[in-house]
Amino acid sequence: MNKEKKRRERRDIGAALRRWGKILENNIYSFRYMWHGSKGYFFASVANAVINGLIAPLVLLLNRRLYNMLGSDRPMFLNALYIIAGIAAVTVVSWLWNLLSSTYIMPKLTEQLHMHVQTDLFEKARMIELEMYDDTEFYNDFILAMQYADAYATGTVNNFTNLMSNLIGFSGIVALLAYIDSGTMLVMVASAVISMLIGAKKQKINLQMNEKQAPIMRRSSYVNRLFMLPDYAKELRLTDVSECLLRDYKKSLREHIAVIRKYKLRDLLWGALLNINNFGAYIAVIVITLYKFAVLGTVTIGDFTVIVDAVESDMH
Repeated sequence: MNKEKKRRERRDIGAALRRWGKILENNIYSFRYMWHGSKGYFFASVANAVINGLIAPLVLLLNRRLYNMLGSDRPMFLNALYIIAGIAAVTVVSWLWNLLSSTYIMPKLTEQLHMHVQTDLFEKARMIELEMYDDTEFYNDFILAMQYADAYATGTVNNFTNLMSNLIGFSGIVALLAYIDSGTMLVMVASAVISMLIGAKKQKINLQMNEKQAPIMRRSSYVNRLFMLPDYAKELRLTDVSECLLRDYKKSLREHIAVIRKYKLRDLLWGALLNINNFGAYIAVIVITLYKFAVLGTVTIGDFTVIVDAVESDMH
């Protein structure tokens, strides 16, 4: 029994390693494809990650200095104005960059990338043997690629740059919290690790749902197309084929609803765990910091404000 259990564990570990290896291989391929297809999209995404990642720790640092200054016996009004001006400048620069990026830079680069990906897919489609279209598994994969290829490619880069942005911002905040209070920093790090694991699980669930939905949506779209195109109007009226098509369409809708119920419930449960983790960490940090401020006197009003702001931003 123990030997069989060990063999199953080794098989499970091997299967998990193969899955992770395949994921890594796909991500590397996506990065190479993005690099050759749109270097501008890659660099713009990295710029977004760096700028947005630096904003939060920089504002928190300035806020700490401001509140500590206001908490002193004789706050320097002119120095406080300088700090407020710095906070305003950082906020305005961030807002202007995000406005320019979201309304002009990224839409233009995304459209260029979409054209590049679709052109490549059209060229590949011309080379496919006609009998391959009779292979249901191949055709489903082909339709999935046509629909989501550019989304997967950009998703790989976006996931990487989002991770970079979060790491930059989180590292800056953790460094500041470690300087102020190491206990608070440990609570936030533990909460962030748990959130990351839950987020990965939610993303996997959504990916599985999209894969299950692809063949179902293809069938329902096919029926829609038959009823919409005038080429088939005569056959639909003169034969009983419309009844068969309607039965298939209703079956596709039932399957579509079943898939949503199955995966959305899982997504909802993991989302609830994510909220519980974030809220629990928030309450724990506030209580600990309030005790150190009000009872022990080991943190200042500026430190307390920074910790509260950091935890609130981590929750969102």
